Amino acid sequence: MLENNFLPRERIPEKQWHTLTQAVGFGAPPVPDFKQVDLLSGDMLLLCSDGLTDMLTDEEIETVIKGGNLNIDCITKSLIEAANIKGGRDNISVVLVKI
Repeated sequence: MLENNFLPRERIPEKQWHTLTQAVGFGAPPVPDFKQVDLLSGDMLLLCSDGLTDMLTDEEIETVIKGGNLNIDCITKSLIEAANIKGGRDNISVVLVKI
């Protein structure tokens, strides 16, 4: 809904943020989505589970990442800690890569 501009993020019902569209080991193999993005030196790429994004807004995640600490390990730990402070209702996986 968001990617196709049907509704803005704040109008998408919460239950629809958790719709399973593919799974490994059930039926046909999943078909990965591919997206190409241009990355520059110094950019960071965040790969994370919904355990992070369900607890923190995009703005909160950005604040932690830009918080002044250049140590990748500290940033990932801070993201997990912030999600846990706000409830941590799910597993939280975070991979941060600096280009």
